[in-house]
Amino acid sequence: MQFTLSPNYGYVLLTSLAFYLMQNFIVVLPVLLARRKYSIKAPVQYPSDSLVKEKKLSKDDIHHYLCVQRAHENNVEFFSFFLPLYLVTGLFPDCTDHTIVSGLVILAFRLLGALGYPYGLRKFSGFFHLGEWYVLWMFGREAYKLTQG
Repeated sequence: MQFTLSPNYGYVLLTSLAFYLMQNFIVVLPVLLARRKYSIKAPVQYPSDSLVKEKKLSKDDIHHYLCVQRAHENNVEFFSFFLPLYLVTGLFPDCTDHTIVSGLVILAFRLLGALGYPYGLRKFSGFFHLGEWYVLWMFGREAYKLTQG
């Protein structure tokens, strides 16, 4: 079996780079700002009741901090298992262009969800699943084809 890499696979890689940049520069920024504002130092992810009392944090402060922290953590969890599947799916020439478009859908809605979560815009972020499910469907289809010889 001969394998040919689509020239467009570079866009799959660029989309993956955008996932990385979004996670490590854009989505983490609100966490860093909230940590500074509320004096919550790492490695504390979720402040205990005693820390809340000590820092005199209001319910709104805690809500904001927890939202940005959860958005960051959710993206870390999602991309840790999804990114390898995304990269492999894009390797199949019949899937490359569809993988790129799906990745852009995922990127847009994950970003909207992460940045909008503290402001009540999380309800729109679920549309990233459309891109995710399509990539998973293509991955499964190509895996099945390989098993058929």
